[in-house]
Amino acid sequence: MLVFNLMLRGYVAIAILTFAYLFRGFWRDRSTAKTDASSWQVLGIASLFWPVVLPLSYLERQVNSPASKLEIYEGQVHPDWGGRSLPECPQWDDHQVS
Repeated sequence: MLVFNLMLRGYVAIAILTFAYLFRGFWRDRSTAKTDASSWQVLGIASLFWPVVLPLSYLERQVNSPASKLEIYEGQVHPDWGGRSLPECPQWDDHQVS
């Protein structure tokens, strides 16, 4: 019973933190209506299902991060680099690319 109680408290604590984090982003988003009930429902559902939402959000951020975009262009020619490949680009002379 004690283990279940601790697990439930941990689940609720993380759900509250998840709601606070999502609420902050929701409140700063000027394109979303704050009076729309479906927006609030999404916040509540995402907070309750945080064991699924958080790992998916993390993976999405990893895929969309600038570092992952650099890996795509590694060794390829990119239009912004004046026809040079990534290792030849002067802005990367001081940086080690892996």
